[in-house]
Amino acid sequence: MIKKLLLFVDFLFCQKINKPKSYKVFGLLQFLFLLFFTGIGNAQVANYAFTSSSGTYTSIGNGADVIFASGWDDNGPSTNISLGFTFVFNGVSYTQCSVNMNGFLTFGSTFSRGAEYNPISSNTQAGYSGAISALGRDLISNNSTITSITTGTAPNRTFVVQWNNTRRYDSGSQNGDFNFQIRLNESTNTVQIVYGACSSNYNADVPVQVGLRGTSNADFNNRTTTSNWSATTTGNANSNTCRTNNSTLPANGLTYTWTPSVCSFTNFTTVRQITNVKLNTIDNNSTGTTSYESFTGVNTTLVKGQNYTVSVKGVTASNSNIFYTAYIDWNQDNDFTDTGEKFNIGTINNSTGADGKIASVYFLVPTAATLGSTRMRIIGQSTDYVTNPCTTTVTSPEGQVEDYTIIVGDVCSGTPAASTTTSTATTVCPGTPFTLSLGTTYSDGATYVWQTSPNGVDTWTNATPTPTTFFGTEAFSSLPANTSISGNASITGGQLVLTPAATSQKGGFLVDKSPGSNINAFTTSFDYTAGGGGGADGFSLSYAGALTNTDSGGELGEGSGIIVQFDTYDNEGIASGSRIRILYNGTGVFTSALSIPFNIRTTTARNVVLSVDNKGYLSLTMVNSSGTIITVVSNLLLPAAYLSTDKSAWKFKFSARTGAITDIHTIDNLLIQYLDVTNSKSTFTTTQTVKTFYRAKITCTASTTDSTPVAVDVISATITPMTASVCSGSQFTATPTTGTNGTIPSGTTFTWTAPTIAVSGSITGGAASTGTPNGNIIGTLTNTTTTPQTATYTVTPTTSGCVGVPFTLTVTVNPRPIVSYTAQPGTSTCIGTNVTYTTQPSMTNYIWGFPGVAGTDYTIVSGGTNASNTVTLKYLTTGSKTVTINYTNANSCTATTATSSTATTVNALPIVTFTAQPGASACVGTNVIYTTEATMSNYVWVFPGTAGTDYT
Repeated sequence: MIKKLLLFVDFLFCQKINKPKSYKVFGLLQFLFLLFFTGIGNAQVANYAFTSSSGTYTSIGNGADVIFASGWDDNGPSTNISLGFTFVFNGVSYTQCSVNMNGFLTFGSTFSRGAEYNPISSNTQAGYSGAISALGRDLISNNSTITSITTGTAPNRTFVVQWNNTRRYDSGSQNGDFNFQIRLNESTNTVQIVYGACSSNYNADVPVQVGLRGTSNADFNNRTTTSNWSATTTGNANSNTCRTNNSTLPANGLTYTWTPSVCSFTNFTTVRQITNVKLNTIDNNSTGTTSYESFTGVNTTLVKGQNYTVSVKGVTASNSNIFYTAYIDWNQDNDFTDTGEKFNIGTINNSTGADGKIASVYFLVPTAATLGSTRMRIIGQSTDYVTNPCTTTVTSPEGQVEDYTIIVGDVCSGTPAASTTTSTATTVCPGTPFTLSLGTTYSDGATYVWQTSPNGVDTWTNATPTPTTFFGTEAFSSLPANTSISGNASITGGQLVLTPAATSQKGGFLVDKSPGSNINAFTTSFDYTAGGGGGADGFSLSYAGALTNTDSGGELGEGSGIIVQFDTYDNEGIASGSRIRILYNGTGVFTSALSIPFNIRTTTARNVVLSVDNKGYLSLTMVNSSGTIITVVSNLLLPAAYLSTDKSAWKFKFSARTGAITDIHTIDNLLIQYLDVTNSKSTFTTTQTVKTFYRAKITCTASTTDSTPVAVDVISATITPMTASVCSGSQFTATPTTGTNGTIPSGTTFTWTAPTIAVSGSITGGAASTGTPNGNIIGTLTNTTTTPQTATYTVTPTTSGCVGVPFTLTVTVNPRPIVSYTAQPGTSTCIGTNVTYTTQPSMTNYIWGFPGVAGTDYTIVSGGTNASNTVTLKYLTTGSKTVTINYTNANSCTATTATSSTATTVNALPIVTFTAQPGASACVGTNVIYTTEATMSNYVWVFPGTAGTDYT
């Protein structure tokens, strides 16, 4: 019977190729198809939601591609035309379609026939995978075209096919002018038919097919009317039509919209409210009491290849669990049954929905996800995780379902848009943190590298992070400074042991110091063990104000700041395993499902890294049993209070606890750093000591844009190391000078430490600065040796209250000369005798001092100038004579006082007297005896004449 029917249908269609047509035969065809396919169930196209509205018809005009030129008539369908994006129809992704001139388009590799007039009801020769019909029947050109265009930008593009002044063909009549469009919308995957100006001069009823068809004519979603296109009804047969005649036409701007629908979920008997869902920019509170709530008007964009966290809060029965699951329709086929579309979020036990308890899952958006809008379904139910999000039979009587819209975005591509660079401060004190950011927001998936330049022109280099090491790395060989332990904690075997493997133990370890300034970005790294016993109860890391040295906290932590709970015992009756919870001010912001990403109990030390950036985004990584670093969560936005709270007095504390079941909890290799430890985020918190220019290189796929640089100056002086020299015992004064020693703003003052002496004991004196700082560095040093010695001061500049980078002043202390000389003749001489004084040669600035008055008491025979190291004097008076001498040595030092020579006694010349016997007259040959003073020396006698001739 079926074979005969199909042959008959084929015969009728074959007879219909040539005009004129008999619509009596066509009607018979419709009846046979209706009869044959009655009882075939609707598929997914049938589930599309339909709406009718009044809008504006906008012709696509110039720039459109011509599919069929003027004069077309049953020339056959077009080949595949590119949509310009991926469009999901009936659960299948398409990038092309084929346009049939008879008022419809189709999908799939099989094209429609040129003489196809019934795109929705046709089946025998219609092998296409789907159809959209706006005016499905035999149409003909009125010297007009059929055109197409893709408009808009990703992910909101629209593919439009437009029929211009199209005429209906009926029994040889060609009449009317119909303008209409089929529009396919990216992301939403909605189908729209928009009608423009339509007219008819033929009053016979001409039916047309309007609506959608799936892979067969058994799956349809069409419209029907006999009198009013603005009030159509849903077709109950695939052959239903809309009537056209002189008085029954679509109004200009009439718009039909079909929206894909998602499978439904059976209602719960008892509603357990989902009170909050948070994912990226979604933060939706709800108080609804129905089993199903639609929040599809609430959406967020998730980028392919990026990770995100979805968190849920909800109401449970007393001492009971609700199991939460997220389903995301990544391929937009309107179900949630494909691999990778299900995420077990976790469980919540005994919650009011407003007590801060939370369940969370960290997940990756598949790179193969279909771009555009899709559905996320959150299901919470008792007894177990949901396994079928579209079930008609639930295994749990308690729960609730919420639907949201997810927009899948592509990872950034092409050349990134230009951006400015901004800084939280344009002038800073050296070592004071500031944060750089970008004026343009880029989609997830962009990568960043911050760079620096000394002047914004010269070669740019990748910025070196400048984290401040606040504590550690601490190997716990003993109790570190500025820390304390409490309870059962101890330093044992080179580890911090928070609890031994004994029952009812509690231990705490407090880093008893604070950063002193309000800093957002920090990183904490440590190794831990939690094992060796039966598996209880865990440990915690708290970072908050007002933490004290007590053994309280345990695995729950304490304080009103950040708490990370490493809970190794399930108190919620699910199964054995561990959980990681992150809280802020007592409210959960992340809680992993049981033993997700792995069971954290271990007797082998594993590393943990907790970091928060300057925008308040938290990341946590842990090493698993294979030694692989696993991201527990990243880019988790802490509550806004974290950024607004003053954290200058916050402290870190580890705590642990055991109960009836035990574990050893240890911490080792603890390192705490402030500021960013990488230069690869959209913000960069750093410090500097000199004026620096900054920019970021933003990369999307393979294209890079450099942000406009920003300069950050320093307030205080930037001074290069200085040197000075001084003579022993003299005060030195050192004044840094701009250009010579760096940059010294006006009003800069200095303080300094006591000097460090290069050779111990070689210099005395020197002290740290006291009193009000001034603009000079001063001091007095004494060199106790005969060679130059050095002393080094550490000097700190301060400008307008801004403490600068310390610099060094190295002072060379030169010894003063020890003057010595000789005198010739020595200690005694006579008036009129030359005396020569000689001191060290090769000195400068000889300063001589002579006794008495020149010309009266002495005369300078030679020398005695500033350039002479000798002087010869002739003394003119008697007495004790002393000469002084000083000079400047090679180190430009002079003796503190001039050196005096030893005294020289200048004696008067003798007055010689003697007697002669005989007296005044004697005869030749007579002896004459001359007698002078006895006891003298060096008598010199002079006789008259020639010896032997005149005397003997």
